[in-house]
Amino acid sequence: LRGERIGVVAFAGDAQAVCPLPQDADAAKQLLGALEVGAVPKPGSAVGTALRTAVAMLGRYPGGKAVILLTDGEDHKSDPLGAAREAAAAGVAVFAIGIGTPEGEPIPEAGGTYHKDAKGGTVVSRLDESTLAQIAKETGGAYYRTTPGSDEISDIAKRVKARAKLDEKLED
Repeated sequence: LRGERIGVVAFAGDAQAVCPLPQDADAAKQLLGALEVGAVPKPGSAVGTALRTAVAMLGRYPGGKAVILLTDGEDHKSDPLGAAREAAAAGVAVFAIGIGTPEGEPIPEAGGTYHKDAKGGTVVSRLDESTLAQIAKETGGAYYRTTPGSDEISDIAKRVKARAKLDEKLED
């Protein structure tokens, strides 16, 4: 997506813009690669808040708009489907990439340990494919379940470029 504005929003229990839409894909890629667990100190999972933050960033710019959402889809009270409806109303397509498994897996931390909750129990992250598919459908995007060796990013890039071209034609 060279030449396009690319931003990065990090989220956990809250969301924050890490890279506010420069026209420098390499800068966005570098910042994305440098993100670490704990970049957003508030624990939890706020998919709806992340979508709202991304849509607000995109709202300042003309043209086609898309969010690529990498998550397990778990959400703790931030209304991700409401955020998807808001994104759709703003003309933003969401391409959701589901990470993890529906059965769930412990969240690894540095040193070979696993993330613990306030009571000392191991936190298990579960893939919520239903919510991610609904978000994508609501916004005219698409849902992908990440798998080793899959190439969902290439397909998303093609769809984003096609959407941008369509938006340019509609603006003319």
